[in-house]
Amino acid sequence: MIVHLNHSCFKVIGLLAITVLTIGCSEERPGEALPKITVEGQVIREGKPLTSGWVEMVPVDGGKGVMQSGPIDPTGHYLATGLGPGLHGIRVIVPRDKTLFPFDQFFSPIRRTFTTDSVQTFDLNLSEESTKPK
Repeated sequence: MIVHLNHSCFKVIGLLAITVLTIGCSEERPGEALPKITVEGQVIREGKPLTSGWVEMVPVDGGKGVMQSGPIDPTGHYLATGLGPGLHGIRVIVPRDKTLFPFDQFFSPIRRTFTTDSVQTFDLNLSEESTKPK
């Protein structure tokens, strides 16, 4: 017996495959819904707002969720959404600005613990962060 599949049948099979793969790629474990947290604040360097770039937040040491980022506007304000609770490493990225080291590296010393509150404010003063004990 030979089965002939038409073009629409392949579309249905493809959509089913994508659906199954997407369900398996969730950042949450089955039955465990993570709170979605919004973090905002201002990035300051040498007493002035950083006026461009973005802030990246990555869960570390048991923090929940996946990396999220938010752009820095001309007033130094950033907003990142969809974060999970727990400890996160934070880095500040400004393309073509080599003076942000080490805050622009994956091993940035900035760490913040996010609670389950839906909106949280964390200002980042890079001058103060550079003098904190490691």
